[in-house]
Amino acid sequence: MQTEVPISLVMLLLVGGSLSAETVAESQRVEANRVAEVALVSDTAYEQPFVELELTAIVAQPDGRDLRVPAFWAGGNRWCFRYASPVSGRHTWKTECSDHGNPKLHGVTGTIEVFPYRGENPLFLHEPIRVAEDKRHFEHVDGTPFFWLGDTWWKGLCNRIPWEGFQTLTADRKAKGYTVVQTIGGGPYPDEPLFDPRWGNEGGMPYEIDLASINPAYLAQADRRIAHLIDAGIMPAIVDTWSFHNPGRVSNLTLGKDSILRHWCYLIARYGAYPVSWIVAGEMIEPE
Repeated sequence: MQTEVPISLVMLLLVGGSLSAETVAESQRVEANRVAEVALVSDTAYEQPFVELELTAIVAQPDGRDLRVPAFWAGGNRWCFRYASPVSGRHTWKTECSDHGNPKLHGVTGTIEVFPYRGENPLFLHEPIRVAEDKRHFEHVDGTPFFWLGDTWWKGLCNRIPWEGFQTLTADRKAKGYTVVQTIGGGPYPDEPLFDPRWGNEGGMPYEIDLASINPAYLAQADRRIAHLIDAGIMPAIVDTWSFHNPGRVSNLTLGKDSILRHWCYLIARYGAYPVSWIVAGEMIEPE
């Protein structure tokens, strides 16, 4: 990458407004395929925001199509949604919240101006990755072939790899031509018991107390690592948790369907605007 701005997210705090008036956010400008982040601050506090509230932004694109973009809880009274598009022009959005009585989250409007990408990062220049029409190789959306040369850092978002080491490892893999890093996206890991201290990173543990209380500070540190890989032109391949059944250890069987679904939805809301791919599950052995 040369003259492009860093991938650090564009942060936006909403302007205040009366409770009876529609809340309007300031307009943002972002390069095509790069991420704009819109932050919404609620006046209402929720006891368990991770499980109580659903928030979505309906984005009208310049070509007339509408997209539903999920938002995620970012800690405290703060919610965010992230958006990226290859389509230049004015994108308008309006929020829908499960709590219709919250004017700072429901019915908020704003615009995002998208202009052509000016850098050389292939993940932005050639758009996201997909399976090619012949079903035999990967390609970017614009038809440019993509060679999946992946390295596996399952513990890449926790303290198994410190931030300094993460940067060194990323530089090494970039120099060697790697295009993908596979990692677990903040969910329980297969090698340790539930809430083992080794799950944590600079922001603490991914979950607090129980699996219904996610820790946004952990994911904020994970953001930095995901963004660093993408800045290096390396696509993160994210799995939510590990899925094999290891007696005495954690697995998706331990967590249950509702917890796994909630975690998947959160990860997609948080990272779906980035050039990432998703790994549905790891190995699975039926319990005896």
